[in-house]
Amino acid sequence: MKLIVGLGNVGSHYQLTRHNIGFMVVDALGSSSWKKSEFSLVQKIQNNQVLLVKPQTQMNLSGRAVQSLMSYYKVESQDLLVIHDDIDLEFLQMKFQRGRGHGGHNGVRNIHELLGHSDYYRLKLGVGKHSSQIPVQPAGTTGIVDEITRVQKVRQVSKHVLSQFSKEELPQLEEFLARSVQAVEHFISKGGESAGNYFNQKQSL
Repeated sequence: MKLIVGLGNVGSHYQLTRHNIGFMVVDALGSSSWKKSEFSLVQKIQNNQVLLVKPQTQMNLSGRAVQSLMSYYKVESQDLLVIHDDIDLEFLQMKFQRGRGHGGHNGVRNIHELLGHSDYYRLKLGVGKHSSQIPVQPAGTTGIVDEITRVQKVRQVSKHVLSQFSKEELPQLEEFLARSVQAVEHFISKGGESAGNYFNQKQSL
């Protein structure tokens, strides 16, 4: 069985936020017939050979859902795909990746921690960088100033990923989601390496 996990936050006010693009993709892959499991909403497709997953733990504890389902269904690492937002990719860009760091994404960080490794596939979907910039501190600045700068950056990133897509972006978002569905279907049918070779070469619509 293949496990396709879309990351997001629970609640109607998060639905069209950048951080919930993983939920959007698995919603587009399936139907409205979700069932509650221990930590997730799940849905089987393709003759029960594929399990779509929307963790209901909130983003920062996504690993609980993934670990539980991996164990229950005895899913191999190469058959796990986690779909999530990425602020280091421009909007409309996507990238398959395996065996890399979490890149500051707290949902992915928690999955890494609870699985004990990063040897699984991820589909990173670009939601663009936040527009405001933190001033560069003078060389040699340390201590409290560094900590203030770090906190400011975290707040800016959080504000950006929890913001909704703009009216100008929404038509492109629909096309982006359709292409993301194609990418996931390629992963299901031909595996992560093939999906990466094909879709990582096409960085924008």
